[in-house]
Amino acid sequence: MALLASPNAAHIALANYTLDNPGKIYTITQNVDGLSLRAGHPVSNLVEVHGDLWTLKCERGVGCGYREKNLNDPVVPALKIEKEFPDDEAVPSIPKAQLPHCPRCNSLLRPGVVFFNEQLPGTNLERAS
Repeated sequence: MALLASPNAAHIALANYTLDNPGKIYTITQNVDGLSLRAGHPVSNLVEVHGDLWTLKCERGVGCGYREKNLNDPVVPALKIEKEFPDDEAVPSIPKAQLPHCPRCNSLLRPGVVFFNEQLPGTNLERAS
């Protein structure tokens, strides 16, 4: 669904304001949808403190460090949504072998976003200060 979304007037206005003031204005966002970048916001002036949906990273973290940009929908065929599940219906489990794996260490790949109870990435915190 996020791939189908478009930047709104606020995304575009922030991008334009930043482009008009190079090196002076930074946008700090908690959004993970990538709409700021799609609005033309310069990557060098954008701090995505919660990461983004379009990055896959190795679940081992610093133990491996693999990251890649990926706009494939779905990332792997097993993650294709065939139907919407009501809240009271169990979502079918997917065999681990069908999930995306790290090409370096074979651990699972996960979205490059901050999940609940995870610490924010230090590099993003440094850029935001």
